[in-house]
Amino acid sequence: MRLTGLSYKTANWELNEIEFEDVSLIVGKNATGKTRTLEVLHRLYEIITQKREIRESGEWDINFLNEDYTLNYNIKTRFDNITNSVLISERMTVGQALFFERKEDVFIIKNELTKEVENGYPPPNKLVIHVARDIKKYPLIEHLVKWAEQSFGFRFGSVSPRYFLENNEFSFLSEIGHLPALLQSLTNASRHQIINDLSIIGFPVEKLEIVQSGLPIINLTEKNIGIKILAGDISQGMFRSLAILIFIEYLISKKSTATIIIDDLCEGLDYERATKLGRLLFDKCLANRIQLIATSNDMFLMDVVDLKYWNVLQRNGQVVAAINAKNHPALFEDFKFTGLSNFDFFASDYIAQNL
Repeated sequence: MRLTGLSYKTANWELNEIEFEDVSLIVGKNATGKTRTLEVLHRLYEIITQKREIRESGEWDINFLNEDYTLNYNIKTRFDNITNSVLISERMTVGQALFFERKEDVFIIKNELTKEVENGYPPPNKLVIHVARDIKKYPLIEHLVKWAEQSFGFRFGSVSPRYFLENNEFSFLSEIGHLPALLQSLTNASRHQIINDLSIIGFPVEKLEIVQSGLPIINLTEKNIGIKILAGDISQGMFRSLAILIFIEYLISKKSTATIIIDDLCEGLDYERATKLGRLLFDKCLANRIQLIATSNDMFLMDVVDLKYWNVLQRNGQVVAAINAKNHPALFEDFKFTGLSNFDFFASDYIAQNL
């Protein structure tokens, strides 16, 4: 199941529907809402998987595409800070058909086996998908929960050797373990693939090893030099690239559909590494059923990601909207004949002059 659209609304901020492809790049000027968009997804994952309590007022509206159907899930929450009370309404439709609807303390749901309508009375702080989870009676709910469980991500610019040595989380959106544990779980073939990918990017490495010294750490040896680089001495750019490649290889090894979101992809990398890592990640995700949703203002990355995968965020007061090839097809099609680079689509006045 692939996420195809997201909208979110609070009392003072609104994100109009962003449309996602198998891979998507979100760009926009500072303070337009790139990071906040991923944080909205982050909170949604954690609420669905019950890693986060509902302690906010807002509305999520998300769309999915499966091989056989489209699915819309809408959640509205209202949280009272004084009484710590939660009010929830939910609605899920499949195609044009209503699957379940919840209004405050009661919901009606269609049994997918008997086709009968059933009632339920969930706790005020739990979603219908929490209390009605049954893989046989309600497989659609299971599909939604599995999507959330297989959704991961981190802030690219926050990953550093110092985080690694201090045993902090890498801003992963789901707790799947630290990099040494992920690397240790991989086969030799997968580890060699990571080494090969590092070389493709421009970091020639011949060996990765996990050292058990208190906290497990990763050391690497540079090719043709034979110099071992200790974890704390790995450069920021190399370490960030290593982290994302280990993570992607881990997802590939699981052989199941997954979603990964990355904030500020390629931040801190030079032209060569940014363009090569960008191409590599987008190609790998497309080839391995991994939905990639990344934000960036890196001009090098923008120039190697096809415009059909872009969402350009624009903010008007508290409302953020996205411009993409689906809602403005002529704008994107006509740009092909300008002779300008992808980055110019974002940085020039082309959009303002042609909307």
